[in-house]
Amino acid sequence: MPYSFRTNVLLSEISKGFKCPKCGGKSVAFQKLATCSSPERGGEFPIHFSTCTECKSEIPDHIGFRWGKSTVAQAKKEWEEEFKND
Repeated sequence: MPYSFRTNVLLSEISKGFKCPKCGGKSVAFQKLATCSSPERGGEFPIHFSTCTECKSEIPDHIGFRWGKSTVAQAKKEWEEEFKND
């Protein structure tokens, strides 16, 4: 199998359930784990991000994949209120 075919299959699997709250894109270019800090949350904590293939925004996975069964509207609202300006 050519490398690009395997990469496309992998990215397709990684992207399942993703919806970008900024542009509505449904595909992930790549993912990363970062350490964030917040006095409200008691210091440092890990957070996963996925990069939207369409708008190139780094979206926290709990928003892009709507962890906790949040709706697309709830995820978009959280993105706009908490992360859009970061």
